[in-house]
Amino acid sequence: MVKKLGYCLVLSFLVLMVSGCGKNELRCTKNEDIGKQIVTFNFNKKEEVESGNIRYEVQVDSEELEDTKETLEKTFKETFEEKGITVKVTDNGNNMIVITLDFKAENLNTAMGSNIDKDKDIKAIKKELESNNYTCKTS
Repeated sequence: MVKKLGYCLVLSFLVLMVSGCGKNELRCTKNEDIGKQIVTFNFNKKEEVESGNIRYEVQVDSEELEDTKETLEKTFKETFEEKGITVKVTDNGNNMIVITLDFKAENLNTAMGSNIDKDKDIKAIKKELESNNYTCKTS
């Protein structure tokens, strides 16, 4: 009986993890000349922004890859890390540099470089980004 209860609890926990416990996600993509930008917002049950992620994918020439990566890493880290935003810069092996910014709700404006308010709901943020040429979907 105890074993069955244990399995049920583990299964319930896994279902909650997979389902996100009522969390919603807004994912927006914008293609640009040199690559693309993917912005992901995580919302709680009340549709309040909890955290987010911005991913820049920048295509570069192979002979410029290391210098460009080094410059971008230095610039992004100097600009964002002291403001509480985690920066990661990598290359994917195909002449593409990937810059990832992870942020909490209180750093949303700094990360986005815009006036997107963390207190706006999913629909309002989606509408604002789509007006700036992003393609968005929710999940």
